[in-house]
Amino acid sequence: MQISSALVGLLFVVLQVRGLLCLDLARGALMGRISGGEEAREHQFPYQVGLSIGEANDLFSWCGGSLISNQYLLTAAHCVEEAISITFYLGGVQRLSPKQLMRTNSPVVYLHPDWNSQTLDNDIALLRLPEAAVFSSAIQVIRLPGMASRHVSYDYVPATTSGWGRMNDESTFISDHLRYVVQFVESNEDCRYSFANIKPTNICMDTTGGRSTCTGDSGGPLIYHDTLQHADILIGVTSYGKKTGCTKGYPSVFTRVTAYLDWIAEFQEARTDLDVAHADRAVTQGAGHSHLSRWPNRKDHRSDSASRHEVRLDGRAPIKAVGRAQITYTFHR
Repeated sequence: MQISSALVGLLFVVLQVRGLLCLDLARGALMGRISGGEEAREHQFPYQVGLSIGEANDLFSWCGGSLISNQYLLTAAHCVEEAISITFYLGGVQRLSPKQLMRTNSPVVYLHPDWNSQTLDNDIALLRLPEAAVFSSAIQVIRLPGMASRHVSYDYVPATTSGWGRMNDESTFISDHLRYVVQFVESNEDCRYSFANIKPTNICMDTTGGRSTCTGDSGGPLIYHDTLQHADILIGVTSYGKKTGCTKGYPSVFTRVTAYLDWIAEFQEARTDLDVAHADRAVTQGAGHSHLSRWPNRKDHRSDSASRHEVRLDGRAPIKAVGRAQITYTFHR
């Protein structure tokens, strides 16, 4: 169902009146935006999708996603596990001015069968669009890694993440303009100094200088640019970060896409409406260790405390960010 520009404006008014930004008290303190990044140019990230997700009790949250076919996108499982309605924003850098807008009150969600909301393992989901995306210079799919790259770590290569999340820890609003940040992938070994439960199915990004994902970025892409193929490749899905803040220098944690290529392939074989593009060769490791800034005495920063990067649109509360200190994880939603 296409939605007119007039209805886009009406939706904005409704979200301003009923959907005031706050964090879900039922789930605790949440965080997840692009902090310290740059404004995206038109058509720079044509695979980026914005998701306004409705849940029970008139709660709304904002997440990102990555278009992998004209009918499907990848996002974080924690974004959509309780969705009862979803509005899809495709092809725009201004959050409420997409090139294609769709809404469904019956979202078709395929959570990874081993998704665990307590441990945050397998935080990935396939989401079906209510209608086919109309491709243009503003709306395109992102390539997935080739099967030959399943065991590539991407350690210390530059990667890009994008989203409409909060710009700093003090902000109570997500961004109106799509933003991005380029940082180096951090090895899982180093990442465990901040998050002891990091698995091989995770991939981490260094956040030196406070350049990070934050509230509102969950589900969005982590991209490696293959210079030989001149193509962007989706290597991560934004998952979580430190509950103490997005600009504190702790790594951002993503779901590692290469760990789920077999799952996506099995899903694709079972359906006729999913046709994804893969990079056609294995990626070789890029940058060296010297490119990754490290903290002194990194082991002193070891902590299991994390936060879900998540933004709520809750008509019952004023615009502010709130949460409980006892939360263990915060999603970048």
